[in-house]
Amino acid sequence: MVSKLQAHLMVDEGDIAPYVLLPGDPDRVLRIGEKMDSFREVAYNREFRTITGSYEGIPITVTSSGIGGPSAAIAVEELANSGAKVVIRVGSCGAYSSSIEVGDVVIPAGVVKEDGTSKAYVSSSYPAIPDLQVLCALAKAAQDLHIPFHTGVGLSHDVFYARSAESIKSWSEQGVIAADMESASVLTVGRMRSLQAGAVLAVVSAYDEIFRPWIGVKDYATEAKSGAGEAALGEERAILLALKAIVYLEKTGDNLLEI
Repeated sequence: MVSKLQAHLMVDEGDIAPYVLLPGDPDRVLRIGEKMDSFREVAYNREFRTITGSYEGIPITVTSSGIGGPSAAIAVEELANSGAKVVIRVGSCGAYSSSIEVGDVVIPAGVVKEDGTSKAYVSSSYPAIPDLQVLCALAKAAQDLHIPFHTGVGLSHDVFYARSAESIKSWSEQGVIAADMESASVLTVGRMRSLQAGAVLAVVSAYDEIFRPWIGVKDYATEAKSGAGEAALGEERAILLALKAIVYLEKTGDNLLEI
């Protein structure tokens, strides 16, 4: 039998479940695993850590993508090669609206492609949008779990430190509610590879902090290790929401009206 071992994820045929959660941080993979019924580590190569287990009896894989669109695209490509059918990014973001607080959750209904990776796959005019079924499942999960969430237009960019206050304010005035570095690539590559893709993002930087984004992210990194604080709460909410969304997707199949 010809091996289907993937070059970066180092996973082979049979390692990947149809449902995949895609955080950026390899440590967040284990924090997601702690919420599952059981899991085993399948592979850990570079930024890509993969576990497979189950939640409420449903097989689920969790793979980290590292930071940015290029590595996220690699992860989605190799997950698609390995049998994934649904991919949900479970990440973090900075708020572009003063009405959104640290600890809230953002479910993007579409993402502005300010990154380079997604535009390497498709025209800049091609929208980065989630699968409708996944979007509805995430929103229902948030409602049922009483998690404060916001849905709207997000933005993905390639740089962390070089963004200007003027650019952020401009996008905010155009209705963008949050920004990250990976969602546009995940949604675009997912759609190109016939996956059902979506994203749920924990807010770790408030709008008044976004001009100095390292403050919120630094706090989040500290809180994530201790499990205390609003940013860590946001991560936990995003994880629980994504897992519950998979339960809804498994139960309803393609019948959107049943969600």
